[in-house]
Amino acid sequence: MNRPQKGLAPILILVVIVVVGLALGFFFYKDKIQQFFAKPLTLSLESPQEGSLIVDGNVSVKGETLPGAVVVFYTDEDQNSVEADANGNFQGDISLVYGINTLVVTAFSEDGQEKTVTADVVNDTGNQNI
Repeated sequence: MNRPQKGLAPILILVVIVVVGLALGFFFYKDKIQQFFAKPLTLSLESPQEGSLIVDGNVSVKGETLPGAVVVFYTDEDQNSVEADANGNFQGDISLVYGINTLVVTAFSEDGQEKTVTADVVNDTGNQNI
């Protein structure tokens, strides 16, 4: 004689409740989950280095951060932004005025982190028209 399997329905209901609960939890807390597993944002400036002497009025800003991060760099007179490549490398150009320029470089990650580095660079183009 076959006995009806009464215990299967409650187990199935429990599995559905758990799956729905996990899906809702992920939906409402996905930002927190992404932050938990996110890599910390790093930013290193390869060039120009602090105290660099620039002789043509333009400087190439190069460095490394997280892949896909948006990198904004600016001085009092100019600004530019680029996106880091798949390896985290970035590069872009910016104009300098004659004299000391404070270069500010800020990286913004996809999860909202930001990191800033600065470098004072000197433009000695011989053109002193400011």
